[in-house]
Amino acid sequence: MASLRRLPNSPFWIGCYSKADETRTQRSTKQRDRRKAQMIVDRWQESEKLASEGRLSEAQSRRIIGEIYERVNLVPLASASARDFLTGWAERRKADASMKTQASYAQVARDFVSSLGPRALLDISMITKADVAKYRDSVAQRVTKATANNCLKQLRVALGAAVRDGLSQDNPAAKVPRLHVSQDERSQRRPFSLAELRLILSHAN
Repeated sequence: MASLRRLPNSPFWIGCYSKADETRTQRSTKQRDRRKAQMIVDRWQESEKLASEGRLSEAQSRRIIGEIYERVNLVPLASASARDFLTGWAERRKADASMKTQASYAQVARDFVSSLGPRALLDISMITKADVAKYRDSVAQRVTKATANNCLKQLRVALGAAVRDGLSQDNPAAKVPRLHVSQDERSQRRPFSLAELRLILSHAN
């Protein structure tokens, strides 16, 4: 059962609750209001109970955090699915990027969303380093490593915008290294890919 206590030298309520391993723990709620503090510790207890039952999914975690944030700050926690954020980001870049650059951003956004599959419906904050690495490697298999590195660079810009917008805590693309490109690969010529041909034709008169 979750409960509250207060230390003599602190203005904040301390939450007392049981962890998933059935041990008791205490944490400061950082709240002076008893009702808000009780709500927070109740949500902590709920998450630990779900974890002990093996039912603490990403969606459940997000819901619990969202409830705490909204009750404390009186506004909903900002969120956006990966698909919606990336599509919107590419569209917004029309205002500050050349037509060629914006088209490239839009292509990277579409390709990354496609690479995510069902995970594209997750919150943008749920995107991982593994998701980005998978996309980088899939591009390298279709075209060249240099092109894959350029796509990775553009994806870093996109996911960095999610951090600046307060939708994500960190940029997973910044943690994914560029692929090594040998001197022979730098000078090697290749035919256009199907995606590149489509991009060219979309701008041709």
